[in-house]
Amino acid sequence: MDKDNLDALILTSGDAAFYATGYASRDLYKNGQTGGTVAVVTKNGRAGIVVSEFARRTAKMAVDGVEIIFYPTWIYIEDYAIEGMEKEVQPDLNKTYKLALQFLPEKKENLRIGVQPSYLTPYAWQFLTDTFNEKNVVDIKQLLIEARAIKTPWEIEVLREAARYSELTMNKVAKAIVPGMTEADVLQLFNTTAFSWSPDIIDVANAHTIGENFTPSFIPPHTRINRGDIIRLDGGNVIEQGTPEEIFVSPTQERTRQFFSRYLPEFTYNI
Repeated sequence: MDKDNLDALILTSGDAAFYATGYASRDLYKNGQTGGTVAVVTKNGRAGIVVSEFARRTAKMAVDGVEIIFYPTWIYIEDYAIEGMEKEVQPDLNKTYKLALQFLPEKKENLRIGVQPSYLTPYAWQFLTDTFNEKNVVDIKQLLIEARAIKTPWEIEVLREAARYSELTMNKVAKAIVPGMTEADVLQLFNTTAFSWSPDIIDVANAHTIGENFTPSFIPPHTRINRGDIIRLDGGNVIEQGTPEEIFVSPTQERTRQFFSRYLPEFTYNI
């Protein structure tokens, strides 16, 4: 932040919010509800997060030393209900961003704010540029890529575990595949096996193909496996993710860079 002369970051993607606060928002990761959760980090080290009252308890359990602001949702929650309470029929779409401003200095003139434009709605972008002036709202994609290139011991251990579970899964599933099974059967077997290793596994990636069909399907077809078919098991726990530009231009993982240097002649690999 000092390098880019930024006063604060307003983070709106699931991975960035998790990286900064320790809270993995289900709305951001699974539902893609941009704006439901917003994290803020200031240059003096203050960290805060804005969540709905529905997510309030999970956020409190996950974070340590991070301030939490919560806002009411249309969902009726008896624990938070008060007599005569009314809920908004049409919530303010910029509510989370307005609340996030509470983590920033009162004097907001000339503050330089880092944001993630790809994870902002047009309404949110307009609100932030109106508040801080467009010249002071900065895209921090490259900043986050550089910051996350430095891995903590915990992250390194997670990567190792993901690789180990992926290898175990592929080996076990490969031995269990027989003619007559379908792509849907392989997918089910892969998922069941992958999740069986540990309760800490939260997601499994799949891109399996059979025979002449080399394109993976989101909804697996019931194509039968014939004797002699090539089975391509491609998937496992997620090691690196991002936009094509982030992965192909600025990969953060050593394993990714080695792979590209081997298969993409124009990719420059430097140790």
